[in-house]
Amino acid sequence: MFKNALWGAVGIRVKWEAGLDLAVQTGFDGVDVSGAQMRDAVAAGGAEKFLEPLRERHLVVGPWGLPTRWQGSDEEFQADLPELARQAAAAQACGADRCCTWVPSWSETRGWDENWQFHVDRFGQIARVLGDHGVRLGLEFLGPETLRRNHPHQFIYDCDTMVKLCREVGPNAGLLLDCWHWHASGGTREQLAALQDSDVVQVHVNDAPRGVELPDLVDNQRCLPGDTLVIDLPMFMQELARMGYTGPVGVEPFNAEVSAMPDVPAAFRVAASLDYLWSLI
Repeated sequence: MFKNALWGAVGIRVKWEAGLDLAVQTGFDGVDVSGAQMRDAVAAGGAEKFLEPLRERHLVVGPWGLPTRWQGSDEEFQADLPELARQAAAAQACGADRCCTWVPSWSETRGWDENWQFHVDRFGQIARVLGDHGVRLGLEFLGPETLRRNHPHQFIYDCDTMVKLCREVGPNAGLLLDCWHWHASGGTREQLAALQDSDVVQVHVNDAPRGVELPDLVDNQRCLPGDTLVIDLPMFMQELARMGYTGPVGVEPFNAEVSAMPDVPAAFRVAASLDYLWSLI
C-alpha cells in the first residue's frame, strides 16, 4: 500500500505540479487525479508527457473519481458512457487503474430489491466499460445512521453487504473502504479478516470524535487518524497488511481545523497522521 495525497479532502487547493511538489515535500507516494485531466493531457501530448512530472518526483498516479451520472435518468446515464470510455482509455495509458465513487445508503423512491437491481445494472455497465481498459471500480458504503434515518428507504451501509453487491457487479468491482464508515456501521474485525487485496480498490483513513455514540456520528465531523483512536486503527492497519493490500491509502477527515491551516502545515499534519498509521504495521 502507498500513502496517497487527497489534497481537496483536507482543504488544499493547488495547481497540478504544485500539488506534486507538495506531495514530495511531505512524504507522499502518490496523488489523486481526475479522469478529465488525464483525457485532456493524453489528447494534447500523450501519456508519457503527462507522466513525466510524476516520474521525475517518483510519484504514482492515484485513483480517479467516477464521472458518470449513474444516479440520473436512463438518457443521462447512456449519454455519459462514451465519455467514461474515453477517460478510462486515457487512465489505462497513464496507469491509473482505480476509479471510485460512493453509494447513498438511502433512496427516496426505490425499495431495497428494486434499488439493488438498479445498482447492479448501472454499476455492471460501468464496470464493463472500465474493465475493457483494465480499470477497477471501487464502491464506498456510507456507515453513519444519521445519513439514512430520515429517508423512506434504506440501502447498503455496511461492509459485508457492499462486498455482495460488488461481486454481483463484476470481477473488477471492489470496495472503497473507509475506516470511518466501517466504524460508523458497527464494523467488526471479522469483516476485515474476510477481505483480500482483490476485494479492496481504495482505502480512506480517519478517526472519530470522543464521546459520540455510533448512532449519533455525523459524517462531516471527523478527526485525523490517530487523534482520538476511537476507531481501532491499529487493528484496521494490521488487517490491511495481513491481506497484502497494494493500493492507495488517503486521509479524508472533512476537518475544519485542518482545512483552515495553510497548505504546507496542513499537508505535513496529514502526512504525520499517515506516518503514525504506518508505524502500527
